[in-house]
Amino acid sequence: MHFSGLPSIRAAVTERDWALVGRRLWNSCYIDLAVTALRAWGYPVRDEDAARLSPLGYAHINLVGRYGSLRVAAWMARSAFRMWSTGFRDEVVRHDHHPPPILMARTGRGCDRRGRRFCDCPPPPQSRQNGGRIQPVGRWRQELRSPVRGPEREQLGHLMKDAETMTTAATAPPSRLDPMIDPADVRRAFVAAHDAARRHGRPVLVAWARPLPRVEPRALLRRADRLSARVFYWTSRWTGVESLGVGSSLDLSAEGADRFAVVRRAWRRYARDLVAGGSGITGRAGFPLLVGGFAFQPGRWHPTGGVPDSLTWCPAVQVVRLGDGSTHLALTARLTADADPIALADARLELAAQLLAETDEQPPPDPAVDSRPRLVVRFEVPDAEQWRRAVGAAVEEIHRGDLTKVVLARQIVLHADQPFAVPAAVDRLVEGFSEGAVFAARFAGYWFLGGTPECLVRVAHGEVTAHSLAGSAARGATAAADAAGGQSLLDNVKTRHEQAVVTDFVARVLSGVCVDVRASARPGILRLGNVQHLVGTVTATVPAQRGVGLLDLVERLHPTPAVGGYPRRAALRWIARSEPFDRGWYAAPVGWLDAAQDGEMAVAIRSALVSGDRAALFAGCGIVAGSSPDDEYAETDLKLRPMLTALDAVLDGSGSVAPGPARSPDAVEDAAAPARWDAA
Repeated sequence: MHFSGLPSIRAAVTERDWALVGRRLWNSCYIDLAVTALRAWGYPVRDEDAARLSPLGYAHINLVGRYGSLRVAAWMARSAFRMWSTGFRDEVVRHDHHPPPILMARTGRGCDRRGRRFCDCPPPPQSRQNGGRIQPVGRWRQELRSPVRGPEREQLGHLMKDAETMTTAATAPPSRLDPMIDPADVRRAFVAAHDAARRHGRPVLVAWARPLPRVEPRALLRRADRLSARVFYWTSRWTGVESLGVGSSLDLSAEGADRFAVVRRAWRRYARDLVAGGSGITGRAGFPLLVGGFAFQPGRWHPTGGVPDSLTWCPAVQVVRLGDGSTHLALTARLTADADPIALADARLELAAQLLAETDEQPPPDPAVDSRPRLVVRFEVPDAEQWRRAVGAAVEEIHRGDLTKVVLARQIVLHADQPFAVPAAVDRLVEGFSEGAVFAARFAGYWFLGGTPECLVRVAHGEVTAHSLAGSAARGATAAADAAGGQSLLDNVKTRHEQAVVTDFVARVLSGVCVDVRASARPGILRLGNVQHLVGTVTATVPAQRGVGLLDLVERLHPTPAVGGYPRRAALRWIARSEPFDRGWYAAPVGWLDAAQDGEMAVAIRSALVSGDRAALFAGCGIVAGSSPDDEYAETDLKLRPMLTALDAVLDGSGSVAPGPARSPDAVEDAAAPARWDAA
């Protein structure tokens, strides 16, 4: 082992001592470098975990010097550290004394076999780079395909996508960032945040933002899907806000009944210490955004399911189009006292450049886009007969006086012969929803997406708005039939009472923390693509001195009688006892808020959980006295149709899911909790 910087020590130690010194030096330098790199790419490496890393371990040291992280290797290329091999040098590099080709593509330099000096040897020939794009091959890719489960799988997914992105850095197409953004300005903001973190003795969030030329965030969704394993898309017809977030600079999650309060306190702390740069941070833009969602009920998800009671995060790169049509870019990072702010800034700029690249290049053919998925298996949870019996039991409970209303949900599970194309599904949802919000969140190996007509609550400069939905009727084939269907909702005593219960609940909750609470005296008709509902609106004002933000109201309102029932506690107990699956994030809050605690949260109905070629679709309806099991079943079929259409599942003539091969009762029972799928 050779240490050119320590000649005076070499003679005074034994070979065993040298092994210990070398091990400590290697671990201390390179593991610190790896931790810094991980934080730069948005991985939540906690300080308390990093403090417990031991420099004495050696099982992870590969004597042949070949390691799998292209991104860490590229990070080393910008420093004075020795570059390591990634295991495919001999396959694609012309000279065996070169480092991995990605390093040459980025720096134009090589190193000798001992890594003690750099050289100016030319990069490998284009013929070995697949037309200018060096493809990661060999053992590195095999290692990342190992059967890893749980959170480690998502981290490897991040690493795979980040490394593949790095392989195109040398031939990256022109970016919308090139003529507009001064990297020095971004670095100054990140350095200022680093200084603040050192002064405060705690991590600090930095957000650099500036306006962009008109960009459609949805048009970037497919590219975001290839760039990162953490993606959030949102578009709202209520406010006109459309946003796309890629990567994560900060994860805020919590479990249990106080999950809203834990996230709220943590976000306020980061927002209070926020270091802003660029333009557009303050005022109505309010960057950065915190995005994500919460579970319907805490603690029911299987521990290996991969979806927590809550998960909110601050995307590393955010592209946001406001209601006035202006588009803004925000770059964020969580800075600690020992972070490298320049490297973090450069990593964010690189990710943004990849996301906003101006290119006419078409993505590779995607079978899930080019052909419709053919269903291999489908089943219902519960099945139709069990559902009808559950509705009857709920009606009996209501007649006994224990409940006024309870919302019963059902689930359809699809297994197709190819992965579902989520970006294409989002396109269909946006095009099919004239009102409401469309959302898609990618995390832990899942996509959770949907199109919802119901706004739980939104806050803008102290003004509060909430919706109260109830009742459903199919759209008519003609204008006259459509109007007749809407009038039938208005004339139905059961439906009007159901909607009034939701409106009264929302108004009463808001009255506890707001002033000037007003509820619509008469419900209106909300018409969607294939269904129409009764809808009411409740507005209020939050006095500035009360310090009430969006998550304060979400915690008080969720779940409303529209998705849970009334009285709330009794209805939730009945749901937990009677539904044979966990709702997860279905019918729960999903959305965004900014640093000023303004934002909007929708109720995640008409939604689905997708993992590759499997999907679980959710729908429910309110059960009150006089509910008919057959009518309620037909109503849930109506509500499932938009998501089935979005996923482009093959349908039969009635609009229901075409049945797949018959399953034995045991097989159906075993698969009755698709929300608990492993992410593999």
